[in-house]
Amino acid sequence: MGVCRYVYNLFIATNRDNYRDGTHCYMSGYDFSKWLNNDYRKGNPGKLWIW
Repeated sequence: MGVCRYVYNLFIATNRDNYRDGTHCYMSGYDFSKWLNNDYRKGNPGKLWIW
């Protein structure tokens, strides 16, 4: 349950930050999944418990 909540909150925060920065309007769930598994996990080795 904790991992699901963390990923959901990360999804909301990422979309909020992208909207504020003006870089992306909205990251879909599919795009977020690709980003989470390919970019985020590699850049944050302490968060490898997200799988």
